[in-house]
Amino acid sequence: MVMKKSAFFALVFFLASVSAVADDYEDGVAAYGKQDYATAIARFTDAAEQGNDRAQYTLGTMYHDGDGVPRDHEAAAYWYTKAAQRGNIQAQQWLCIMYREAMGVPRDYAESLYWCHRAADKGSSAAQFSVGQYYFDGLGYGFKRDYVRAYIWFSRASSQGYEDARYMIERLEDEMTPLEVDEAKRLARDWQPRQ
Repeated sequence: MVMKKSAFFALVFFLASVSAVADDYEDGVAAYGKQDYATAIARFTDAAEQGNDRAQYTLGTMYHDGDGVPRDHEAAAYWYTKAAQRGNIQAQQWLCIMYREAMGVPRDYAESLYWCHRAADKGSSAAQFSVGQYYFDGLGYGFKRDYVRAYIWFSRASSQGYEDARYMIERLEDEMTPLEVDEAKRLARDWQPRQ
């Protein structure tokens, strides 16, 4: 196959830009390690604006914690959203918390659960535990409790070593009928994380 000059140059430009984005992120990491926060923010921002989810997540955590920048939960939510939309599990977990706790975004339990599910379906034990809590508590204020679903999600988190999940399973087993426990165990056993 013969590649046209314009296609070749487009490919070269694309590969160079991917490399530059990775370099910006790595430069940001190096600057951060030296506590040169101004340079770190600039490099992370350059990479983040080019779609690097690790840079977007890192900016989110820096704004969330006030690490090298003034604490700004709205800016944190902005960058977490960018990263979460690109599939960053940690950013998805943080959005779950931020929407639940109204940190930089309006309190929105449906949005919180949405982000919890995104991370939980990818195998995050912390997010699986959070989804279990939503079902255990009634999906957070105004939604119906579902102990079978709570059991399933706590089982998923527990199977990955999430300690608090085992305690919640024991609590549920005291509340559920033997038939409900059997059904929940079967469903938990059959579950496979989404790829």
